[in-house]
Amino acid sequence: MTVVSSELSLSPASDPALRALETLERRVQDLVTEILALRAALGSAERDAAGLRDQLAERDERIAALQDQADNSDAVRSSVTERIEALLDRIREVETGE
Repeated sequence: MTVVSSELSLSPASDPALRALETLERRVQDLVTEILALRAALGSAERDAAGLRDQLAERDERIAALQDQADNSDAVRSSVTERIEALLDRIREVETGE
């Protein structure tokens, strides 16, 4: 019993008020407990979000690296194709005597 409720218990007419006060105190304690649980959940969610942001940044870096590799492959493929076409042209020239 709190100080306020013990003072109220001195008066016999305060019984309903005492019960109401005790009910309010329990409700406040329940709310405090809920707030603490929500704070813990928020902290966990924030840590999860930070982890997901890190994973996303790593994937973005990997995608950029893969895109660079693809661009390099395309450039090499194009260069090789041009070289092969030039060699084929030269072979045709030699075969036709031009």
